Amino acid sequence: MRTGTFYWETEYYHPDNTFTLNDWLDNQMEESVFVTYQDGSYCEVTDAFGESYSLMAGGNGDSYSHKIEIEKL
Repeated sequence: MRTGTFYWETEYYHPDNTFTLNDWLDNQMEESVFVTYQDGSYCEVTDAFGESYSLMAGGNGDSYSHKIEIEKL
């Protein structure tokens, strides 16, 4: 799994960063990654190799521009 900050835009409004995280998990995340903990706009996942990562969702200027920060735990 790649780490770093990732940016994307949507045609639909995200009301908050929890919505942004769920959008990432539903539409961008690799299928082989499993969520092990989630609280609002933060979650932890484990990949197929057993490596764990943290994800933090945020805005990038407006409700149509988004970012996710992924770090290895």
